[in-house]
Amino acid sequence: MHPFDLFTGIAAPFDAIDVDTDQIAPTRFLLKPRDQGDYGAHLLYDQRYDIRGNEKSEFILNQEPYRKARILVANENFGCGSSREQAVWCCADFGFRVIVAPSLGDIFKANCAKLGVVPAIVAAEPLERLRESLHRLPGTTLAVSLGDRVIRGPGNWKEPFYIEEYFRHRLLKGVTDFDLTASHTEAIHDFKQTYQQRVPWS
Repeated sequence: MHPFDLFTGIAAPFDAIDVDTDQIAPTRFLLKPRDQGDYGAHLLYDQRYDIRGNEKSEFILNQEPYRKARILVANENFGCGSSREQAVWCCADFGFRVIVAPSLGDIFKANCAKLGVVPAIVAAEPLERLRESLHRLPGTTLAVSLGDRVIRGPGNWKEPFYIEEYFRHRLLKGVTDFDLTASHTEAIHDFKQTYQQRVPWS
């Protein structure tokens, strides 16, 4: 996972509320490993495509320049529902590095941080103004500073965002679960030896 500090990218507004992980990553596409699943193509599939698999032109991510967006500016309770990790795979493989919302599903938020996507929480009112601005000005970029926990947008739009310090640390350092485990190799070895001495029959 690459370390994340300062990132600038095109932002796409997404106004729907209570978008659950079943919508983000429909169940029928979840059977393949990530490197074989083309998960970016499945993101919000039933909103993006009709029953014949053709793009819906009115859907925001099917429009230029939003299809090149790297920051998703979502609404309340994005990523609620089931714990499926594939929901974040879909977002990350589509190209999103940051998901900004007034609230995010707790498990979805944790999965974002584990997979290199910044889950940024911003107050609802300024975020509504930002989405309106992004609709008016397609192709607008945002600058996200994880170090300062600040997002800068069009005009004088500037807002702090909340992210748990544990998630922030992992993203700044580019630390995966495997890295965290490896950092405790010596302690794990010591525990294993002590445990075997205490319970040799194990």
